[in-house]
Amino acid sequence: MRIRIIMATIKTLSRKQFFNTLATLIVGSFAILWWKVADRQNETESGSMVWRIKSSLTRGITFHEQFYLVVGGEKAKAFSTRCTHAGCRINKESNGLVICPCHGSKFDAYTGQPVQGPAANALRELSCRFDERSKEWIVKG
Repeated sequence: MRIRIIMATIKTLSRKQFFNTLATLIVGSFAILWWKVADRQNETESGSMVWRIKSSLTRGITFHEQFYLVVGGEKAKAFSTRCTHAGCRINKESNGLVICPCHGSKFDAYTGQPVQGPAANALRELSCRFDERSKEWIVKG
């Protein structure tokens, strides 16, 4: 029965509609495939998130959605951008402090320790290493 309905639908399509539909399906399939292959930013590895940063990092602080990186020389540290007070995303830095936009908590960007409340706990430090082979910073959290 389903095959008859599909065949009846195909017979009612004009040639132009058929090719437009076919092109849309092909382009959509390639877009999904590209997205799955190209999106190596977010992966999971044994239940924890893994982010890969391909670009070379400059000294200082770089914000990413789930974390921020502090780079000094050959070393880098990564900290979660989730404030330990209310869970808001930290997205601002000033004079070596990262600042939560919700309630104004300030943290030392290099250690993650709270400097000004209401947050009392340090930001979560994430594992961070440079992969020489792929030339990527790999952050796990």
